[in-house]
Amino acid sequence: MNRRLDIEVGVAYGSDPAQVVALLKRVIAATPDVAQHPEPTVLFLRLGASSLDFSVRACTHDFSNWANVRSDLMTRIYAALNEAGIEIPFPQQDLHLRSVSEQAAAMLATPRPTADES
Repeated sequence: MNRRLDIEVGVAYGSDPAQVVALLKRVIAATPDVAQHPEPTVLFLRLGASSLDFSVRACTHDFSNWANVRSDLMTRIYAALNEAGIEIPFPQQDLHLRSVSEQAAAMLATPRPTADES
């Protein structure tokens, strides 16, 4: 019995999609208990709000242990992205203030100490 493993991965804008796809395919091929038939697939899904989003679709023949196989694959993906210097971003938003009180403006204008100065 096969069990399909679906993993979505978001990487930072500026990453090379071809490099990400190749890296994910290498990780899939090197992960024990991930079946090579049916052939695993890596798809570039979308230009997300904070990331370039990819999908890893693979199978395992170890149906009763699929959660551990998926966990191992995810751990290996994270390590490979980290080693390659490919960032996994977190959502960010810019805040544009139309108006603030004088006190708030003064606080915003005051330089804050850096970690070295603390």
